[in-house]
Amino acid sequence: MIKKKIFKLTLLFVASVFILTGCGNNAEDSVNLSATEGAEELNVAFMGLPATMDAHKAYTNYDAQYLDPCTGQLFRIDPVKGAVPELAEGYQVSEDGKTYTVRLRDNIRYSNGTEITAHDFVYGFRRVVDPKEASNEIFVFEDICELKNVFKVNNGELPLSELGVKAEDDRTLVIELENPCPYFLYVLTMPATSPCNEEFVRECNGRYATGPDTLLSSGPFYVDKFEPLGIQIHYSPNPYYINSDNVKLSGISFRQVANVQQAEMAYQTGLVDAINVSKDYLVLSGDDPNLRSVTGGVIYYINGNFEKSKAFQNRNIRLALAKALDRDTIMKDFFRAGNESLTRIIPRNCTYESDGTDFAYDSDRYKDLCGYDPDKAKEYWEQGLKELGVSEVELELVTRSGSEEFIEILKDGWEEILPGFKLNVRVVPPSQFQDIREKGDFDMYYGGWGADYPDPNSFLDILGSDSSVNDGHYSNPQYDRLLQEAQLETDADKRLEILHKAEDTVMNDMPMIPLYSQGESWIISDRIEGLDIIFSGKLLCNLAKKK
Repeated sequence: MIKKKIFKLTLLFVASVFILTGCGNNAEDSVNLSATEGAEELNVAFMGLPATMDAHKAYTNYDAQYLDPCTGQLFRIDPVKGAVPELAEGYQVSEDGKTYTVRLRDNIRYSNGTEITAHDFVYGFRRVVDPKEASNEIFVFEDICELKNVFKVNNGELPLSELGVKAEDDRTLVIELENPCPYFLYVLTMPATSPCNEEFVRECNGRYATGPDTLLSSGPFYVDKFEPLGIQIHYSPNPYYINSDNVKLSGISFRQVANVQQAEMAYQTGLVDAINVSKDYLVLSGDDPNLRSVTGGVIYYINGNFEKSKAFQNRNIRLALAKALDRDTIMKDFFRAGNESLTRIIPRNCTYESDGTDFAYDSDRYKDLCGYDPDKAKEYWEQGLKELGVSEVELELVTRSGSEEFIEILKDGWEEILPGFKLNVRVVPPSQFQDIREKGDFDMYYGGWGADYPDPNSFLDILGSDSSVNDGHYSNPQYDRLLQEAQLETDADKRLEILHKAEDTVMNDMPMIPLYSQGESWIISDRIEGLDIIFSGKLLCNLAKKK
């Protein structure tokens, strides 16, 4: 993954104001948002807004959430079945695993009735890679699954026509990769791989995706209204959607709530049917029978600098820090609901074996290395001090503003259990945090990572020597070989065995100290059914209905 991917965790609360003029190409006139009435309207509240509604430049979790109703993909995530065909009819993979030939469904159309063709997918892929577009989603095609020629095209060494995607005809899309990518179907569920009509974009004269009239939907719904100042977005059913008969809602309204009090009032008065709730709201609503908490694809951890910090280079020091944390108590007392203590890299409820077993089913697999044990932590610590030839260690931890209370708990636990340890905490604004990581101006930092796709590689890859988000510069040739071996293995079960060995290797080294996996908590009215939450915490609204 490349550095731009970090935006997904550092810019979750970026707001966006949309321009309300445009090309006027949606199926119906705008509706009155102030009402959002009707028995089949779904109203959902979030604590944030999207940074963009351009699917090929989206980079925050809110972007993905707000784009989901109006963005059709070749494949769509099903919470039970995984990646299932949506706009695609089927696909074939070459023997070497590097070429995907996707056949599109017949009669698939945008919300203005224009036909969706394979050429629209080619144009969408090219928008992401085109250096003139400067898309934050370039990491999808560079680091998750590498498109043929993607680096040379993005660097301007080759023209866009040399990118590994082409239309054999209107219904046949051919995608070429540099290397096999066993989870590529999941990539084809991401907004960056959605179709885009080149003629429509040109007609928008630089205003594409800035308002309802400059958006063209390929999904079950289309955007028909923004409220002034962009605090609410309304969707109506796309009459041209391929599976429109399965859409039971007459509309969807996503709105931002500014604070806990507003969220509570909106839900209690029936203004909204579902709320993505924060930790503060959980304090008020922990006993609500309609509270649903799902732990999945986001992990938080302490990462150290192997180039700057001599102390963190010492394995015994790292193991001491890992075993001196009482994660279970911290989760219970600090986070309330949704989050789980984590003593490994791969969290539960995110990735599975071929027989359906959770890849991380054994939560105690690394208990000896990472489980809370103050006596063992002291042994590791004393051995580490001896190897370093010192009697005390002083380290600085960098963290974003807003996390001070949590970091203070870690600091107190470490300094109480590990004699001679002093932790200095540097709190910085989110806008500076990523720059500090890239420059290596830290001993340790408190950070997070969200999976883009439900596969162990989505987490393990970030610690590879050549990963551009390996800010701590950890390097283990054996670990790198295992990651490469897994990348080339086409047998699914053998590949997962290799990835288990890779996690064993990296946990034995402990370059990253896992803390917890983040959960998403929702209050969902019992008037609603069919709302699913997937591994990333995204709410799937398209097939919901009211009772």
